[in-house]
Amino acid sequence: MSREAKIIKPGAWDIEQTINHYESFGWELLSIDQGSVVMSRDTQIPVYDALLKYEAKYQRLIDEYMDMSYPDAPEAHKPFSFGKFLVLFILGVLPGFIYACCKRRQKKNHKKALERYQKMIEIRDGEKQELLERIEQLVLNSRATFYARRK
Repeated sequence: MSREAKIIKPGAWDIEQTINHYESFGWELLSIDQGSVVMSRDTQIPVYDALLKYEAKYQRLIDEYMDMSYPDAPEAHKPFSFGKFLVLFILGVLPGFIYACCKRRQKKNHKKALERYQKMIEIRDGEKQELLERIEQLVLNSRATFYARRK
């Protein structure tokens, strides 16, 4: 009987969840040491090729999930500067009026940018949730394949 071994560093994933996922691909836990998980599996089982395919898909989905990041946030809105306003007012009413209009438009644009940012966050979170659901479905399919060989 031939076996293969693997050392897994779960990273941001929960170690328990990682072990549970890899057991679905036929891996058996050997030890846990300083955040690393050592596992092995039999390479002579009849469903070995199917498990390899499931595991490759799983790894691609995990990599995609880990590569997802938050979109860049818009710059923070700067409060109205009374000192600048006063200088502009002293220099003339028109420049002060122009400054006030520009600040109002800047605040309006910032509000729109913040709304777009929140929408992008919601979309990203939805995509991450979808990936988690696909990962869980893949794990369930692999687990079913792995345990079906025992019957």
